[in-house]
Amino acid sequence: MYLGIDLGTSNSAIVGATGTTLRLFKSLDGADVLPSVLFIDARGRRFVGRRAYEQATLNPDNVASGVKRLMGTSTPLKFAAAGISLTPEEASAEILRTLVAQVQAEVGSQPIEASVVTIPAAFNQMQTEATIASAEMAGLRPVGLLHEPIAAALASMAGAKIRSGQFLVYDLGGGTFDAALVQASAGVVNVVAHEGVNMLGGRDFDNALLQGMVAPWLEGHFDLDPDYRLDPKFDRLLRRLRLKVEEAKIELSVRDRAPVFLAGEEAQITDRRGTPIYIDIELSRGDLEGLVSERIERSIEICRKLISDNGYDISDIDRVVLIGGPSKMPLVRQRAPEELGISADLSTDPMTAVATGAAIYAESRDWGGAQTVRKSSRASTISADELVRFEYPSRTADDHARLRMVALDPHADARLRITGEDGWTSGDIPLTGEQRVELPLPRLGESTFKVTVTVAGVGSSENPLTITRTFASSAGVPATHTLGVAVEQDVGGARREVVVPIINKGTVLPAKGREQFRAARALVGGTDGQIDLAVYEMAEGVDDPSLCQLVGSFQLKAVDHLERGETLRAGDPIIVNWDMDDNGLLKCTLELPHQQKSFDTGRFFSPIVGHRNFADEDGRLLATAVVKQARESLDEAKSSLSNDAWFEMGELQQRLEAQEQALESNSDAETRRQAAEEARSVRQAVARLSGAPQNRAAVMTRELASVEEGFDELVRESAGESECARFDQLSTNARRFVDNGQFAEASTCLSQMRGLFYQELLNQPGFLVAQFQDLASERYLAVDKGVHDKLVEMGQKCLREDDWQSLRRVNGELISNRVITGPSEKDTTRLVGLMKAH
Repeated sequence: MYLGIDLGTSNSAIVGATGTTLRLFKSLDGADVLPSVLFIDARGRRFVGRRAYEQATLNPDNVASGVKRLMGTSTPLKFAAAGISLTPEEASAEILRTLVAQVQAEVGSQPIEASVVTIPAAFNQMQTEATIASAEMAGLRPVGLLHEPIAAALASMAGAKIRSGQFLVYDLGGGTFDAALVQASAGVVNVVAHEGVNMLGGRDFDNALLQGMVAPWLEGHFDLDPDYRLDPKFDRLLRRLRLKVEEAKIELSVRDRAPVFLAGEEAQITDRRGTPIYIDIELSRGDLEGLVSERIERSIEICRKLISDNGYDISDIDRVVLIGGPSKMPLVRQRAPEELGISADLSTDPMTAVATGAAIYAESRDWGGAQTVRKSSRASTISADELVRFEYPSRTADDHARLRMVALDPHADARLRITGEDGWTSGDIPLTGEQRVELPLPRLGESTFKVTVTVAGVGSSENPLTITRTFASSAGVPATHTLGVAVEQDVGGARREVVVPIINKGTVLPAKGREQFRAARALVGGTDGQIDLAVYEMAEGVDDPSLCQLVGSFQLKAVDHLERGETLRAGDPIIVNWDMDDNGLLKCTLELPHQQKSFDTGRFFSPIVGHRNFADEDGRLLATAVVKQARESLDEAKSSLSNDAWFEMGELQQRLEAQEQALESNSDAETRRQAAEEARSVRQAVARLSGAPQNRAAVMTRELASVEEGFDELVRESAGESECARFDQLSTNARRFVDNGQFAEASTCLSQMRGLFYQELLNQPGFLVAQFQDLASERYLAVDKGVHDKLVEMGQKCLREDDWQSLRRVNGELISNRVITGPSEKDTTRLVGLMKAH
């Protein structure tokens, strides 16, 4: 048996597949889905599912829900009564173990050949790796991953009468939204393109109800501090309310009105006057729809863009398949098909389709090697008498198969007859040259046909052919993101860092490649110095590392990777051999051809490098810093962008304001992560708008003015005459280039101006001291807190000894160990040391 597992934000499901059956394994209480909730009691006993869900109102300090939205972070999940903290991966593993136990309860010791766990297409590399880690913790081996839209498409094909065409998967889950454009041919699906939002789902609808309806009611009926929602003593109340709101939201899918009620005895908290707090409010479907309408419109706009960007028209799409619990909302079921102008497929179960598709996919793969591959779908055999070659599909999702028969001896006087297990026969067919016959496949699983070859005067031979009819199959799994490596560009003598792609979004996996770079500086074994291979997840049209998602980094250190005295010269080749499996996991090796060395970097993933902790005070400060930087980027751009961008800027303003308000009124890690994700998305959008042709002159003029002002105020008096003259000449040239529309040349001048400005700053002890003090105080931005603390001690020693050269080096190390929150920091970041090969 093969297992397909939908590890969902709100609910999870598990389906088993054999060659002929699909079986949904229900939870122990008989439900199709298992609530993705974990409860740990005071004795450390762990409960997953409905019982844990019910404890959310009684025992919120000991319950974890929505864990999927924290995957890929180092945010701890705390269970107060037992004094236990789990990582999101460990909590997810508990959910997976419970799902597998559901299977074992029904089928006993029946062997599990392999399992596939689904992930949103919008998941980043860290989230993908974290899901694999959870599955392995749960004992699932071998195990693979599959994107939820592909799984949904496979499930849709399995039960469809029309098994060819083009359709759209609209997957609105508890935590994420994915859209996929899919082509199908005789039950074989191919994902043309996909888009998604990492933090858009049913839990956001819950938050909208909580903030838009319940919180105002509370504030109108009780005497509360303005920031009561950030007060830890209100955590229990707010967690209970979140559950009540979620229940009301679900009820509003089938009723016009639903209550949110929490008695004072349950709330167990009073306001400032000592009045016991309770909740008694009735929500209407109209209330809910008004609060979530904008988010649903955003999901529909993503679908429109997906269709148009890939050269399709609405009329080309046969149907839209609605997947995920929130897609059952009447507003979604009405608006998505209506506004897209595409008829809806309402026959596919939105709650279990993803697990069903994952099971179909698991059964279709060959799990014998290090990487899974699609089971062979073509066969070719020669008849026992060596007179005929048979060519046919060994596996197909269609209800018929075409058999091609080629005569190997054209002089033989031969005939063929094909018979099926159910009595079907082809009749006598003369064997002349080449013949084709359609074989019926009336049922799932194996069908065996007997081909009798009769030769006049010689005799006959019987040849069995077996063909397997499958539920559906996938033509390939595409890479969901573009991944790139950070390199230094030499711009007129100044260096700037950009990300260059090595794996493009949409590349069919598994895939491998070889990219050659050059060392940007020399390394000598036994000395300080390093070159970073930093891999980033790239957004469309964005190559600034500070705007991309860091996936991982391998540091080629002179002291560790070169023999003492051995030299890697500037310009020497550094070759990156990359390999991405069909789970979307990246492995690399580095080659130094001139030094005849090779290094296995492993998977580009590290809890230290990629993960962020959004809990506690550090998490609040981190999210606030990221949102603040996005606000500064947005405000700076407003004065430079053309009128054409006003509408988009207004939308970005609203999105950012929503996150600012969320941080002011929520203290949970999930909200903070969402704010950070959305802030980066806003900054990426601002960068694209700033790079548009109609905006480049104004944006570059503003940047020039900013650098000129900084140079005049901070370093002109202390800089040498030649440096000032050089800076002024560059400024004059840059402005002339801007006036003439020569933006590449102007950008070169601007990069050199920045380099001069920052170099002069580094010569000023006052700047180094102020920079160190700022870096030291922002421990919450440190990737590795232990490294940060050691560097701060070293910096303080430098201050006592007036050792400015060493302080400059300490500041560089502090910056390298820091989450980059915005473009203002990129000029102070130590460069990676790689350059693109010519």
